[in-house]
Amino acid sequence: RNNIHSVELSRLLPHVIQMSKKTKNTELEKWARLEFQGYYKENGMAENDIVPAYRTIAGQHENEYGHPLIISDPKLGFINETRLRNGIKELEELSKERKMVFMREPIAIKAIRENLDVEVTRFAFNTRGILSILEAIRMELIDRLDDIK
Repeated sequence: RNNIHSVELSRLLPHVIQMSKKTKNTELEKWARLEFQGYYKENGMAENDIVPAYRTIAGQHENEYGHPLIISDPKLGFINETRLRNGIKELEELSKERKMVFMREPIAIKAIRENLDVEVTRFAFNTRGILSILEAIRMELIDRLDDIK
C-alpha cells in the first residue's frame, strides 16, 4: 500500500490483475488488464467500452506538411485532444522522452474532412502531457482499491 505512490504502474498492475483474479473481482481485473495492455479489442475491450476520459491528451491535427489545424471556436476544442489507448509500459517509456509524437487517427481524420472540409493526416502531441495521464491512472487505481476495502 505504501509503495502505490512511488512504484511504476507497469510493476503494480500485474499484481492488481493477480489479486483481482484470486478475489474474483472481474471488473477490477478487466480494468487493470486494459490499462496494462492497452485499450484494444484483443485485450478484452468490448464494443461498448470507451477509453476513459482521464487518458485524454491535448495536441493538434496537422496536414501532411505539418501545418496545424487551428480551431478558435471553444465549442470545437475537443478536436484538439484524443484519448491514448496505449498500454501502461509504453506510456511510461514515452513520458520519459521529451519529444512530439505523431499518430494516425482514421476516424477523427474522416470526421474532420467530412464536417470541416479540411484535410489532416495526423495528430501531434508532446510527451510531457503523458505524465498527467499516468498520475490520473494511479489515482484511479487508488480509488478502485479503496472501494474494495
